[in-house]
Amino acid sequence: MIWRQFWTSHLSLIPCGNQPSRIRRSLQNGIKTIFNHFRNRHSALMLWGATRSLISSSIVLGVVAAFGLIASPLALLIPLLAFLCGLMFSALAMCFTPLAPNIDFFNYPGFLFITPMFLLSGTFFPLTQLPTPMQTFAKAVLPLTPTVDLSRALLLGNLQTSLVISIVWVTVVTPVFFILSSNIMKKRLVK
Repeated sequence: MIWRQFWTSHLSLIPCGNQPSRIRRSLQNGIKTIFNHFRNRHSALMLWGATRSLISSSIVLGVVAAFGLIASPLALLIPLLAFLCGLMFSALAMCFTPLAPNIDFFNYPGFLFITPMFLLSGTFFPLTQLPTPMQTFAKAVLPLTPTVDLSRALLLGNLQTSLVISIVWVTVVTPVFFILSSNIMKKRLVK
């Protein structure tokens, strides 16, 4: 906001020849277009994160298919699920980005959130081996748990009614993180 005001107010100092107002207006419109582009850049970054997730899951699905480990044709839906979950995780990561005072800050979400999430969300071992309060916590709070449940069900063709909760969880939380991260980023950029 401050830079836009600075550049548009200082355009009057540019010598414009015979048509000062038309050239000045076109320069002002160009600068406004550039600033509007950068205002929505965080949304593009989140979509790129979702696209990377789609590409990665497609490659992994191809390798799994090459080894003959796919038990259901529903596995073809995994890249779409990966796009949605990639959007959720990139929006979640974008919530931390504007809050970081320096690069060392990014160690905290990794150590305090990502590592425990991998261990507690059923990625490497079943949730049933965890105590009941930890199972409830993992299903209610950790975003990786519904992602793992849905991916595993699609790959194995083991669809259950309990997966509806996972689908609702992901589809509700993704827009919430997306809007929250957009608002946090806008507040940070305006300062």
